[in-house]
Amino acid sequence: MLPSDFFHRNIVFKEPTLAGSTRFGCFSQHREQVYSLDRNPGRLDAGRCEMPELPWETRSGAVPERDYVALLSYLPLNSGWRIPWLLLHAARIRQQLRGSSGLIGYSLRAQLAAKRFWTLSVWEDEAALHTFVAAPPHVAIMKALAPHMGRTRFARWTVKGSDLPPRWEEALKRGDATN
Repeated sequence: MLPSDFFHRNIVFKEPTLAGSTRFGCFSQHREQVYSLDRNPGRLDAGRCEMPELPWETRSGAVPERDYVALLSYLPLNSGWRIPWLLLHAARIRQQLRGSSGLIGYSLRAQLAAKRFWTLSVWEDEAALHTFVAAPPHVAIMKALAPHMGRTRFARWTVKGSDLPPRWEEALKRGDATN
């Protein structure tokens, strides 16, 4: 199981190489993964730097027979140069999540080489979700990220407490249906 401070402890780095390209990579508790960018900062040269999804983190207990609001967000970046910036902000938002009332739990998934990121969360109700989205730092970070994002997608549905945590496969299918 990955630690709750995964994005904070796993370093995404950028450094020049002798060949004149820039080396990006990530160190995790499992292994080092590295890929290189050529002089065109939006194009990956080789390899993949995949970060495993963060396991579901339960923040409050769910009543099995109660309905909750599930949210899947898809956040594609336009440029690989923004990955370290996004991961830094993700750590700040995770701190906000820890103190958010009404949060049942959440998980994160990232495909760094593809510049694709997802969040999956479950909330007591729509009001708790809207309170989180409208509060700092989330609201400011989303405004700052907007010009650097591709087409974002969001899917909401109702989930029973007995069906928690939600499975990524099911959530991603629901997200595909929002196209």
